[in-house]
Amino acid sequence: MPDAREARGFTLIEILIVVVLLGILAGFVAPLIGESRRDAMRSAVRMQLALVRE
Repeated sequence: MPDAREARGFTLIEILIVVVLLGILAGFVAPLIGESRRDAMRSAVRMQLALVRE
């Protein structure tokens, strides 16, 4: 049978750790998404330029 402390839910420290880890992951992922979008836009422009030149 769980005691009263285990039954209450997450502690403030646990929630803060999760928020910090999510922030760190977002810090790594955000630049990668930006680079991917930029590369996709460049590719689209090159394709359009190739079609115009034909």
